[in-house]
Amino acid sequence: MGKVAIHGFGRIGRSITKVALKNNLFSPFSVSDIRDIPTFAALFEVDTNYGRWHEEVKATETGFVIGGRAISSRLRSRPGINVCEKVSEAVGAVDAVAKQAEFN
Repeated sequence: MGKVAIHGFGRIGRSITKVALKNNLFSPFSVSDIRDIPTFAALFEVDTNYGRWHEEVKATETGFVIGGRAISSRLRSRPGINVCEKVSEAVGAVDAVAKQAEFN
């Protein structure tokens, strides 16, 4: 599917990522949110709704690794827009089609 970025790694962003990885739809290239990288990794690994992820999840200096797949992380920024083909907007802040077009 090409490079996909997730903008917002809260409940929805993590759910999108879990479904995508579980069904081999895509592996995110990048995620962005306001939390730090270790928090991203911990919240993805152990989810109170969906349980523990079946692969190893670990934080790195530039992002995190899920089952051997490296995912870069950016705090409060647009997630690698210039190098991605698609962006999943999962923060609820983009509500206009014209604004969403900036991300894709």
